[in-house]
Amino acid sequence: MLVPALQVATTYFLLNVLYQTFGAWHLNRPICVGLLLGLALGDIRTGVILGAAFETLFLGVVALGGTQPMDACVGSTIGISICMLSDIDPNTAMAIAIPIAILAMIVQQFAFGLVATQYIPPIIKKAEVGDDKGMAKIHWVMSIMNFACHTVVIFIAVYLGANAIEGFMASLPEFVARGFTAAGRMLPAVGFAMLLNVLFNKKTFAFFFVGFILFTYLSMPSIAIAVLAVVIGITMFYQSMDREDSTSKTVVDTDEKEGFFNE
Repeated sequence: MLVPALQVATTYFLLNVLYQTFGAWHLNRPICVGLLLGLALGDIRTGVILGAAFETLFLGVVALGGTQPMDACVGSTIGISICMLSDIDPNTAMAIAIPIAILAMIVQQFAFGLVATQYIPPIIKKAEVGDDKGMAKIHWVMSIMNFACHTVVIFIAVYLGANAIEGFMASLPEFVARGFTAAGRMLPAVGFAMLLNVLFNKKTFAFFFVGFILFTYLSMPSIAIAVLAVVIGITMFYQSMDREDSTSKTVVDTDEKEGFFNE
């Protein structure tokens, strides 16, 4: 289990460096995490399938304003890797990933409040003398320490967690294990509900029911529905651009006429 734990921890470290340092947006989402873990562990198909399943779980987990949601990257990394390295049911792994993601968020806030504040005085001193390179070095050290702390935790969790969790689940009563499975099956619906709560818009919400009808009653494949949605979105975008152009042209013509008569 040592080598897989190192592979998972290294994958997490690299994807966070790419995401937070170089701006590779959405690389920390579960669907991307699943693909990268599949590449690292040699089972891309299972990684992609689990990544898509965990994406439905954390679909509505987004940072809005000053809020700090649960860490979907840590939760999905541990959940997907443990599911791939053991015989745990994916629904059970999804149920376990939720408290892990919440705990990771709490630990991160505690670390920021306790450790990151220690770097403020040296940054202020560097700023006072105009040492921008020194400020950049401190920023890099802070970022790498943040990644490293989570990486160590993930390594320990995967190294000890797969066998430990598998043994723990085997020792549980049957009704408790079924409860974990049932909770895991319900959690994707909660993820979709959270997303719809964020994206609810009376002007576009009708398209949700259109997609539901196409999938449920007309049995259209999800890829075809997604392509149709992209076509509708592009069409609506260009129509809105045309309306804006016509409106601005009308305003300009009106101003020119008023200016002519005023002269």
